Amino acid sequence: MTNNGKIIANNNTLLIAQRIDGTGSITADGGKLDIRACSVLDSNGIVITSSVITKDLSLTNKAGTALNVAKPYSSAPPVSVEVKGNFLYSLYGTGKWNWESGTILKMSYSTPDHSSWGFLEAGGLDYRLRTLNIAGDIALVDLYNNTPGSGPEALYVDQLIFGGSTLNLNGCELFVNNGSGGWTEVNEGYLGKVVDYHVQSPVPVPPTVWLLGSGLLGLAGWRRFKRG
Repeated sequence: MTNNGKIIANNNTLLIAQRIDGTGSITADGGKLDIRACSVLDSNGIVITSSVITKDLSLTNKAGTALNVAKPYSSAPPVSVEVKGNFLYSLYGTGKWNWESGTILKMSYSTPDHSSWGFLEAGGLDYRLRTLNIAGDIALVDLYNNTPGSGPEALYVDQLIFGGSTLNLNGCELFVNNGSGGWTEVNEGYLGKVVDYHVQSPVPVPPTVWLLGSGLLGLAGWRRFKRG
């Protein structure tokens, strides 16, 4: 299936059980986005085509919004979601987010001159990712307060993979599972792939108002910047 427009989950569960690609966007706005399509693997079991390929992936904090990324059955190939633009979410609280063990988020925004960034929200430990594949020029942001009672939030991932790419911490913190029940912070210079300097963040969409269809969005937002 090709999506060159906008897919929206509102009020009910939207099950994605087949591959989707294209230049469109996917938003969960009051509904549950349930991604269970399998990736295409090569002979070595490496993902060569993601289950879902989208420009932007967005989740609002509207009641009922949730994300579940999981295999359709236990022996199925992994589920991989590739975001070619921004992955931003204003979800708040627990129980609205599940990336099953073995699932993959691939962030692949890039431009020929590497002059701009794709953005990934850092939502705290409740919004942990399993495998994060940095396959483009990606900057972290902490635009929204996702965890009740917390200050600035970090990104937590079980496994971090790099292609020919750069990850900009952008004043945020990133922690990788150390396999011993704890977390190790990733700092500037890690594997020669991580930098940490301020870049202009995207204007955050108001958490309870997502404008759909045509029109202009002219609302300014705020962001929390920790360092620099």
